[in-house]
Amino acid sequence: MIVASYLLAHGFFHDQLAKADADIVTEPLLPSRIMAEIALDRYDAAVAATADAAATTS
Repeated sequence: MIVASYLLAHGFFHDQLAKADADIVTEPLLPSRIMAEIALDRYDAAVAATADAAATTS
C-alpha cells in the first residue's frame, strides 16, 4: 500500500502516516518553491484585501 502525504512538512501527522503500516509514504509537499510562492501570493492578497476593507470603512 502507498500513502500519498498531502501534508506540508514533517512532524506529528507525517509520523502517524509512517506508522500506518504502509509500504511507502510520500514526502511532504515542502520545501517546494511553487508551494511557497502560492502561500506568499495568498498572504499578499489577504493583506491587500484587509487594507482595502479598512480604508473603505474609515
